Parts: sequence; structure tokens; C-alpha cells
Amino acid sequence: MLFLALWAALTVLTYAATAGLEASKGGGTTKGGSTPKAGGGTPKAGGSSPKVAGGSTSKARGTTKAGGTAKGGVTPGGTVGGGTVGGGTVGGGTGSGCPFPIPASRGRITFTAPRRIVGSFDGGFMTYGRGITCNPNIEGGDVDAVFLLENGATLQNAIIGLDQQEGVHCLGSCVVRNVWWAGVCEDALTLKGNGNALVVGGGARGAKDKVIQHDGLGTVTINGFTVCDFGKLYRACGNCPVSGRRNVVVNNVRAYNGQVLTGINVDQGDTAMISNVCGSNVRSICNEFREARPGGSSQKLGTVPNSSCRTAQISRC
Repeated sequence: MLFLALWAALTVLTYAATAGLEASKGGGTTKGGSTPKAGGGTPKAGGSSPKVAGGSTSKARGTTKAGGTAKGGVTPGGTVGGGTVGGGTVGGGTGSGCPFPIPASRGRITFTAPRRIVGSFDGGFMTYGRGITCNPNIEGGDVDAVFLLENGATLQNAIIGLDQQEGVHCLGSCVVRNVWWAGVCEDALTLKGNGNALVVGGGARGAKDKVIQHDGLGTVTINGFTVCDFGKLYRACGNCPVSGRRNVVVNNVRAYNGQVLTGINVDQGDTAMISNVCGSNVRSICNEFREARPGGSSQKLGTVPNSSCRTAQISRC
């Protein structure tokens, strides 16, 4: 009997405890009580600052460090707008950081009209310009040049700035010695008249198209020149009113990031003699064309070295 009484009491206590536990699960603060997650506080979908595309500075655009190139920008040496990236804005484009030993400028002189040179002019490594904004898609004339060299004139020790359209024009034979183009706009040097031209030392960068344009007849010798980020170092005119033989001699030139080193018209008997040249990322050394009528488009014929394009081994810079 005592055993049965104890068993009955234990059963009652167990039942009471179980009932209390069930009551605590259903009462008090339920999962949906107090502040429900669905609508309470600040929902996760709109909380604090959401991470959205375009927030702060996206990786695709990058942040330029002290004038550098953004991570998502153009790879150095690539084309951008009118030129390439890396060495600051230059006329028809920007430099790609290639070796370009331009001397330090000793000052700046801005011309309101072209400076006409008779005899010899020493620029004293001043920077010369026209105080205008370059547009490489517009072909100007003599009136847009910085310097006009009369037949037999010499220009030396000068820097051509970014604020110009046409650079230097030679009206006949001329000597261009230690002249540096900080940036090329339409062309750096245009040889307008007949006669031989000598380009010694110096350099040019950022030419969207041509560095040296040869319109007159004669021989152009380019020696010790540095060219960086360019379309063509030299191009014999392919559609000028005056047809005839144009020759180019390229020696001891350093060329970086360019399309064509020289372009000649083989149907007119043009020749290119290229030696002691080093190049880096230059697509073609000598392109041959057939001259067109004035205003027309010349026809490209080939790029293989031959008697017209006499090219020695090109080393890598």
C-alpha cells in the first residue's frame, strides 16, 4: 500500500512539471512577440548602408593615385582618345611612360603668330607654343605653325609645347637639331618645300598620326631621334599635288609604341634606308604605298623589306 501511495504521488508531480514546461513554451515571449524580425527594428533589406553597385569608388573605375592610371583605366601603351596613356596629356594623346629624355624647360614663350626663321635660331631650351588647344583631327596650314623655317634655315635647342596645332614647317631645305615635341598635335614637322632636310637629335611623343610629314621632294635624314606613342614616324605624302621621288634615311632612332616607322610611295621611286634602330611595340617598320591623286587615298601595297625598303636588323629597345 505504501508503495502504491508513493507511486501515485510521483505521477502527480511529474504531470505537474510537464504541464508547467508546456505552459512556458507557449507563453512568455513568443518567437513572433516583442519585436518581430519581419517588421521590427531595421530590416536587413534596408539596413544602414546597403552595398550597391557604384558605391564609393568601384573597382571597375579605380582611384587614380597622384595622377596615376586607375586600375580600370587604359593599360599603358594602349590607345585612348587621340593617343595613349601614362606620360601626361600630350597634344593628340598621352604618353605611355616610355623613355623620353626631354630636357627641362627653361621657360615658356607663346607666339600670337608663327615665328619665321631665316638663318639660324637657338631656342635656348625654352618651350614654345601658340596658346591654343590642340585638335589633332584638324589639318592646319602655315598660319597655324609655331615656327616657319625658310629655305636653308636651322632651328635648334627648342621645346615645342602642347598648346599648338602644327608644330614646325620647313619651306625648303632645313636643319632641325635637338628639337623636342612635348606633344604632337596634327603633325610635329611638315616638310613643305623641295630640298633635303636633316633632323638630328630631339624627339616627339603622343602623335595620333604622323610625326614627320614629307610633302616636298628630296631626302629626309633622321638621326638620333626618340619617338614615343605615335602613328607614323615618317610618311611620304600619298596625295599631294606634286608627285615625285621622296627618300628617307633613318639611323640611330629609338621608337616606342608605334604603328609604322616609315611609309613610302614605291610607284614614285621612294626609298627608305633604316639602320641602327631599336624598337619596342612597333607594329611595322616600312610600309609601301601607291600614291593617289590629290585628295585621294593612297593604296597600301606591302610591308616586306626589299630594294625600296632597305632595313637592317631592328633590335629591341
